Amino acid sequence: MKRIQYFRLVTAVVLLAGFSILPCVESATITWGITTAGTWSTDSNWLGGVAPGASDAAVIPSTAAGLITISTASFSVLSITHNGTGGITCNSATSTIAGTLTLNANSVFTTGASTFVQAGTVRLQGTIGSQLIVGSNSRVVVDNLYISGTSGTVTASSTTPTTSYLNVTTYFEWGGSNNKLTTYTATNDGVVNLAPGSTSLINVGGLASYLQLTLNNYGTMTYSCSRAGNVYGLGTPNNQNQNAGVRNYGTMTATGPASVALMLASPTTVTPANFWNYGLLNVNVATDFQVNYFVRNYGTINVQSGTLRIINGGASFASSMIQHTPGSFVQFEGGGTFTQAALATVGNGTGILFKDATVRLGGFFLPSSFQVTSSTASVYFERNGAKYEFASISTTAGGSIFFGVSGSASGVSLSVGDYIMSTVASTLTLYPGVDATVCNMYLGAGR
Repeated sequence: MKRIQYFRLVTAVVLLAGFSILPCVESATITWGITTAGTWSTDSNWLGGVAPGASDAAVIPSTAAGLITISTASFSVLSITHNGTGGITCNSATSTIAGTLTLNANSVFTTGASTFVQAGTVRLQGTIGSQLIVGSNSRVVVDNLYISGTSGTVTASSTTPTTSYLNVTTYFEWGGSNNKLTTYTATNDGVVNLAPGSTSLINVGGLASYLQLTLNNYGTMTYSCSRAGNVYGLGTPNNQNQNAGVRNYGTMTATGPASVALMLASPTTVTPANFWNYGLLNVNVATDFQVNYFVRNYGTINVQSGTLRIINGGASFASSMIQHTPGSFVQFEGGGTFTQAALATVGNGTGILFKDATVRLGGFFLPSSFQVTSSTASVYFERNGAKYEFASISTTAGGSIFFGVSGSASGVSLSVGDYIMSTVASTLTLYPGVDATVCNMYLGAGR
């Protein structure tokens, strides 16, 4: 009996020697304990006398009004909830917030120069104006970013976008009202990147949301509004970064209910936002989607429903395609000049309308109708070797239409079912080299 007990004892010792006994690390909620400025790593500044560690949740109460500074070489915490009116400046070279950074009230989180911050989720949900500030040459990478409060601001400054940026890898939601994505000055081009595979929702909510930096979408973005009536949308305030705007490299869908004029623009106190499309833009609105200021399309624009209105000139299209389906419309207006090198429009949409604009187009067209509705509109179809097919062309209020290029054998091919010229002010010019076929031509009184 003694020999059996001895065998069991030895076996137990051998088993214990083969394994490590790890301490149990519990997460604690630790609250900032002073109302004035202080250093994060100073234990006495926290209730309980211990600064938060990597597994702890830090809470900054509403009584905190001073600046909290993080200056250790590296920094890790489970989460931060800031309810105060002061701010946090993180100067650590490498920082990790594994869970959520929540900025309430008008609290501010700033990254210092040449820092890197990795965060799970960042929420700007204050009712006064919370801020996330990406410092010069600092990089911030977050899985999820929510801007859902009032007058919230994300600020980024970038003289070198490859070394200074804010990247969102999984999900981005921008709602609320009067919120901003901004940069420090008119010369620095701040960058927010929505990574490939990410999903984004921008709901302008009926009030102005300012875009004062470059928003690059490499994922799938829905740009919408849930409020009836005209909507301001995104725009760039005067005297701010004139290069600001949306660059779509992925898929962007503009959608909105009836009585909503969804815009890439803002109130009259601001200049409209720029828009670059390198990917796919789906327009699926009940009323219209207005794009003001500079528009550059290098990808595909698919007008699924409603009207795409490109306003105020400056539009440039190159190597691009516009697709629109029955019941949709593509509309150019606003007295601007629109030019492009190889625009192609395919599909069986309702048509294209030109009003108060000088438009130079090329490529292959198959819309059911092509209308010029203003005496100040001039439309040029002048791409060498291009082919244009229309069920009908009509000029209802004057305007000028040109096919081919003056003094050049352009080789333009034109096929029209019905050509309707209803006013004396209208002109149609076919330059040498244009091969035109018109089934029916109707001229108004006096023509």
